[in-house]
Amino acid sequence: MSGIGLMVVVAVGKNSYYGKLKMKIQQDQDETPLQIKLSDLADKVGQVGMYAAAATFLAMFIHYIYDCFQEGSFVESFVAVETIHELIEYFIIAVSIVVVAVP
Repeated sequence: MSGIGLMVVVAVGKNSYYGKLKMKIQQDQDETPLQIKLSDLADKVGQVGMYAAAATFLAMFIHYIYDCFQEGSFVESFVAVETIHELIEYFIIAVSIVVVAVP
């Protein structure tokens, strides 16, 4: 529990035994075929998610414009503050689709 000790330090950092072992573990290794296929799949899922989000936003926006035409006065309905709120809501839904789709 108590006492005095002396120590001779021969190597530190990368030159020590643990440093060399850590460097071997951290060396960049080539990707395995499975890792390559999984990264390709993740990229494709991300692209599909982006396309789905854009299509969803566009469909909801077109539906909103159609509803404005049905009300009779397109300019008054479309230029209202509610339109901005609706567009923000549609954008949040589109972003949610992207967040869920991309792992």
